Amino acid sequence: MESLNSLVRQAGPDDPLGRAMEAIIDSGLILFTRDRAGHFVQLSEVLGALLGMGDVRGSLQPGDTRILNSEGRLLAGIEYPATIARMTGRAQRNVLRRIERGNSHAWALMSSMPLERTVDGYTTLTIGTDVTEIVDARDSARREAAVGGALAEVGIALAGHRMREAELVALLREPMAALLPTGNVVLALRDHDELELLPVHHGFGAAIHSGRRHLAAELRERWTGSTAHVNLDVRPTDIYCGTVVAELDDPFRSMAIAPCGVVDERAALIASSAEAGAFDGWQIERLELAARLVGAALSSDERWAERRSA
Repeated sequence: MESLNSLVRQAGPDDPLGRAMEAIIDSGLILFTRDRAGHFVQLSEVLGALLGMGDVRGSLQPGDTRILNSEGRLLAGIEYPATIARMTGRAQRNVLRRIERGNSHAWALMSSMPLERTVDGYTTLTIGTDVTEIVDARDSARREAAVGGALAEVGIALAGHRMREAELVALLREPMAALLPTGNVVLALRDHDELELLPVHHGFGAAIHSGRRHLAAELRERWTGSTAHVNLDVRPTDIYCGTVVAELDDPFRSMAIAPCGVVDERAALIASSAEAGAFDGWQIERLELAARLVGAALSSDERWAERRSA
């Protein structure tokens, strides 16, 4: 450890030891050192890439960088592994942390070790590996399993049963929350040129309230068909429901309208998100499946039959 500490102290941009340190850094490790006051001494290029900040060697301006634990809780600076090691002298080994900056994120398995003790604390060395692909794949598999199980429960509950709209909304809340945790989902019922919106899941913006909206002509073209209308790059000047997106209280950047397939296509599940590119193919397929389940239940509902004949 003393040899490593000496290496850290002597490393410089023109020093052979510094070049050796750079080789270690560039090998794929996330590595940085802090002095006893907590200031960064040396930072890896990999760390900058992980944070979406480019080359941060020599300086770091975190900006809106956020560090979360494995359960998704935002951490205060005193909870960071490097801070704990610097203040207590206790090594922190293989701690999983989620790093977020802007719309991007990464997972890192971090180990922070105290090096040299002073009256103000310890200099520390932090080494870690980028495990984003592994953790995201694991989380994606868990989420897909959860959504699949929840939709299966919906299908079982609806099989051969008539169900009112409020009951359908209650059934859809769990699978839609798992499918689109940061999106909004509503069940829209069409009555001639009006839409009745029933909130299913609220993931961004102000709370969604039930209500009626005018069905503008531009939306009718997006309403028809057996597959969802998807726009993953909604522009501020785009028009939805007769309103320019930029003028909405909660502008969205992604939109998906999945017709429920009932007679005259008078119902749909509508999902929206504040982020561009928010939905992937798997999510759209599950949204369409949920819409078909809803459509089957609505088409057998006496109240829906009365609505169609009105």
